[in-house]
Amino acid sequence: MKPTQQLQHGKGAFELIEEAFHLLRLAPASTMASYYVGSIPFVLALLFFWSDMSRSAFAGQRLASGALGLTLLFFWMKTWQAVFAQNLLAALSGDPAPRWTLSRWLRVALVQAILQPSGLFLLPLALMILLPFGWAYAFYQNLTALGDGESPELRRVCARAWRQAKLWPLQNHFVLLIFKPFAFFVILNLITGVLAVPFLLTKLFGVETAFSQSLPAMLNTTFFAAILGLAYLCLDPILKAIYLLRCFYGESLTTGRDLKAELKRVQLTLGVIFVFILVPAGFSTWAISLHDGPFSPLTPALSPMRGEGDAMSVVGTPSPLLGERAGVRGENVRTHSNLLSRHVPSNLLLAAVSPEAPITTLAPPDLDRSIDQVLRRREFSWRLPRQKIEEQPTKKGAIAIFLESVRDTLKEWAKAVGDWIENIMRRVGKYLHPRQATAGSSGTGWISAIYLLLWLVAVALVCALVFLIYRIFKGWEKPPAALAAQAIVPAPDLADENVGADELPEEGWLKLARELLEKGELRLALRAFYLAGLAHLAASNLITIAKFKSNRDYEQELQRRAHAFPELLSAFALTVSDFDRVWYGLHEVNPELVASFAGNVQRIKAQ
Repeated sequence: MKPTQQLQHGKGAFELIEEAFHLLRLAPASTMASYYVGSIPFVLALLFFWSDMSRSAFAGQRLASGALGLTLLFFWMKTWQAVFAQNLLAALSGDPAPRWTLSRWLRVALVQAILQPSGLFLLPLALMILLPFGWAYAFYQNLTALGDGESPELRRVCARAWRQAKLWPLQNHFVLLIFKPFAFFVILNLITGVLAVPFLLTKLFGVETAFSQSLPAMLNTTFFAAILGLAYLCLDPILKAIYLLRCFYGESLTTGRDLKAELKRVQLTLGVIFVFILVPAGFSTWAISLHDGPFSPLTPALSPMRGEGDAMSVVGTPSPLLGERAGVRGENVRTHSNLLSRHVPSNLLLAAVSPEAPITTLAPPDLDRSIDQVLRRREFSWRLPRQKIEEQPTKKGAIAIFLESVRDTLKEWAKAVGDWIENIMRRVGKYLHPRQATAGSSGTGWISAIYLLLWLVAVALVCALVFLIYRIFKGWEKPPAALAAQAIVPAPDLADENVGADELPEEGWLKLARELLEKGELRLALRAFYLAGLAHLAASNLITIAKFKSNRDYEQELQRRAHAFPELLSAFALTVSDFDRVWYGLHEVNPELVASFAGNVQRIKAQ
């Protein structure tokens, strides 16, 4: 990964997991013991508490004391896990192991006891919601890694842990995604191993147990709780190391702690090279000088180091290659610092410490050629100018190999099915023609007839399939435009006194009034015009339609709301007067009155 990408997204998930495994392998036994000293008592107590609460007849009496003891052991476990994380951090940084005084240990215990119990409730809740689980899980793991006891301020510890939990979220979720199948297979292996123990005892030592006599006797809740406890003890140290590395690299962006650790490793490497190579070479040169003549014994040994073009300038002094990238992150410094031990040929190194230093091996062209070969390697190709590089044919990937294996498997299955059908046909032929079979005939004619029949059936099926496809494509014509479905509203009965103006819109009442005029129903047409006027006023929010209101109620409501429109009030008052005389009185209705009434309704609409 390039330095800029590493700063933005962090190391790759696989690279981080691999580094965590490597860190745990190199950790001393005391570091691993500090983890299991705290975790094993809690896991054993939890299994005992689980079994006791699920089977004991005195579970109710022991509940309070058992829960209290389990709580204290939980605090004990979290404290020792923080100690384990600090020991790992010291090994990662190249620092001496931290001194654990009683006061510092108590500060760590206090921080963990206050902050960690909330994770027992928040982590399952975050897992149910699913989205914030990665951040919440990283936060509580960071509390273990950063609760070093140096600062008793809870706010500062929480701020540091949350800052690192938000950093590089893609890396965090990739790590959790990779660990899910890994944890599943670890649990599966543990189940298989534990179930195999009773049967191995029976087969190897002849010891019969209740579990070997009845396998379901093992498959209970306590068994699965024990498996989960063992899986926790196996997987949790790895997760602690992973999130410790995340915190280490995250805080190194501002503190440069990873750069200091790499420089310490470089100094240690150079010291080892000096002790095991230069010192013996100096003693051999001193012995040769005593044998050859009286001159300074250290001069020949140190003379190659004074050369400007020899390999020791790369080892002992900061080379331009290292100095140009000294400001980048620790990855580049590590790469350039290990240049000698990984890439420089051994003959140049031996030439640097050789007392006579042959000119042919230390010639500047040879050294330039070696450095040029190193710089053209893939990890240093970013320093070279951009050029077109021919891509070499690569090997087939895992997906291509998998698809080819699937293809070969299907071919084998098809061949096996064909052979099976052919064998069946031969047996059927022998069964239908036993005489020919006993006479040595192979029944080839019958099998040929069967094959012909099968071919005819296959051709018929193909024709039917082609016809079906043709009908399907022919039926794929452009569908007719969807017609908007409109509900047919029945015309209200205007002779009914309970008919309200809100049963039809304004245009509906006007249309119904015109139809009634054509039929000669003048009285009903006049009422339809009146209801159209009420519907228009209701649509304009000047009145509110209600069955309990009379015409005078509508008139008074309109006077309150439309007092600024005197012409509207007079037109509506005239309409109400004409309608009451016709509908509730005995006034004669004629076409002229209906036309005048319709005109008043139009005046109401115009206003």
